Amino acid sequence: MQKTKKLFALVLVLVMGFSLAACGKKPIDPDDFEDIMDDLDYNVYEESNPGRKLDEEWYAYDDDYEYVVMLQFYDDKDDAKDEIDDMIEDIEEAKDEKDFDGTIKKSGFGSFKKIVVNGEFEDDVDDFRGEMYVVIIRSDNMILMVAAQDNGRSDVKEVDKVVKELGY
Repeated sequence: MQKTKKLFALVLVLVMGFSLAACGKKPIDPDDFEDIMDDLDYNVYEESNPGRKLDEEWYAYDDDYEYVVMLQFYDDKDDAKDEIDDMIEDIEEAKDEKDFDGTIKKSGFGSFKKIVVNGEFEDDVDDFRGEMYVVIIRSDNMILMVAAQDNGRSDVKEVDKVVKELGY
């Protein structure tokens, strides 16, 4: 009986943990994005003419242009899924063709996906080139990309800090 209670309590804690984790995976509100990036001393602007299939597009960057953050909201989540799938395909193809030397880590499920790319691109691959540390997140119809122009320890730390501040 005691073991059953402990097992039940453990299952309950796990279910609550997964529920809370799922709550944090929703798209960020553009106003919150702007406020958070301002608080982090990034320059923020909204693209006046977002590309095709995009409802909104935001950018933020530091004063030295070492870090850039891109936030895009697509017409629907299928368009965002297609875009992130294309990014993954391009990066994996670059790795297969030896145009990229580094790691690609993927996680997430359902309408949430996170990709962490750390390495060096030999050629221009989908706007990536040189040493880079990038975190790309898709949540429903949103894609968030936080990138550093280098992949040193301080660059990784800054990108991870921004991602965390934005709730991911």
